[in-house]
Amino acid sequence: MLADYALGDCQRLAAAYGLEPPIKRSAMSEKANLALCKAAQQPDPWSAIAAIFKALWATQEAIPGIHGHEVAALRKQLHNNNLLMAKRGHYLTAMIDYAGDKYWGLDRLHYLERRFTDGELLFPCLDQEIPAGPAGAGKGKSLSCYFSIRSPYSYILLPRLFALADHYQCELNLKPVLPMVTRGLPVPSVKRFYILLDVKREANRHQIPFGYISDPLGKGVDNALALHDYAKSMGKERAFLLAITKACWSEGIDLSNTKNLHSICRQLELDWPSCEQALQNDNWRSVVEENRQELYEYGLWGVPAMTVDSLVVWGQDRLWMVDRYLRA
Repeated sequence: MLADYALGDCQRLAAAYGLEPPIKRSAMSEKANLALCKAAQQPDPWSAIAAIFKALWATQEAIPGIHGHEVAALRKQLHNNNLLMAKRGHYLTAMIDYAGDKYWGLDRLHYLERRFTDGELLFPCLDQEIPAGPAGAGKGKSLSCYFSIRSPYSYILLPRLFALADHYQCELNLKPVLPMVTRGLPVPSVKRFYILLDVKREANRHQIPFGYISDPLGKGVDNALALHDYAKSMGKERAFLLAITKACWSEGIDLSNTKNLHSICRQLELDWPSCEQALQNDNWRSVVEENRQELYEYGLWGVPAMTVDSLVVWGQDRLWMVDRYLRA
């Protein structure tokens, strides 16, 4: 699913930045990896690397051959590169390491560029000014968002998503799912660490408080999902989600503690005896399971994810794609 989604996502990114898009899934092989490793060792490697990537992702051209006597040394270099990537705390390629900070992917280059210049950026941030289209342009459209209470990216998306849906006057359907680890998808510690640092700088840019954290995994998530259904029935779904996610990602509030839940619900003017009854109800489990199945049918597994008509995007940093679709 990642390979299928990534191709379409990169095509949209390429169009936005005026770059040549990938047009087919790469048949990545040891030969291609060794060829890239060899090209990287050349005095001026960039044109050779670009040609290999183009052959892999866009054309049917052959990958440059590797002589038999080169294979052992190139395999060793590739192995050492992988060890170095892990040592520096990377878990994915397309990760840039500069002066101890890490920038993953094309849409984080603006952070790096700002360390070098105060002027115009080659790769500007695409979600700085949204919503940017005419008010009401999305009337009649249905926008769905799959999110997780434990996802910090979901937390920093929700207030911006609400503003966008209100501006374009489209119907917004909020669909919670269980955290990835609860669904059996592993999240390595190095990935969790990068995510927290990345969310922090994204939150700062959007002026959203973040950083005093109480991980809600387990009982905290269960409590939040149980109360979500009740809050929704009372017409306070948005206010509840903003409060409950801010509590665990910005205020360090333990959502497994009933007293803390009581305080949050009281502030939202939710009837506490009804909330206590909701906490004893497991009906929400069938709802989040249906949402998970829907998410998989869209070819996605991670959150936050958004869908409107045929557009399917993953990530809080893809809200600009939804904005461009609705304004059109």
